[in-house]
Amino acid sequence: MNVNLSTTNNENITGGGDGAQVIITANPVLPKSQRSFEHYFNPNVFALPATGQIGNAWNGAAFYGPGVNDWDIAVAKHFRFAERVDTQLRVEMYNTFNHPQWSTVNNTALFDPSTGDQVNSALGRITGDRGPRIMQLALRIGF
Repeated sequence: MNVNLSTTNNENITGGGDGAQVIITANPVLPKSQRSFEHYFNPNVFALPATGQIGNAWNGAAFYGPGVNDWDIAVAKHFRFAERVDTQLRVEMYNTFNHPQWSTVNNTALFDPSTGDQVNSALGRITGDRGPRIMQLALRIGF
């Protein structure tokens, strides 16, 4: 994922054309042992480019988004009651092991152009998930 740039007064940093990108001053990736809901990456390594500058975050990702660990399982059993009656009992589970699936991280750096400070206190915070385990039971009768 990349970090987006915005300013508190909507200043046009590049003077038109391509949009400005943040300046990455150090590696924003935190070791897994230091990541939390509040700090998925280091928000203190981004700076506002000077007026007329583009920034250096154009190539590649500043950090990797949350991974996906999703197991979907279905189990079915067929029963035949008569020559022409077939029944299927099926259980389907999505996110079977109920592993947390984080989906979004606040990645918009908001700068105050007068000071150059990053003022978005939620930068780097996990803001969404892919939902809990879902189970469904189905009975199908064919004749």
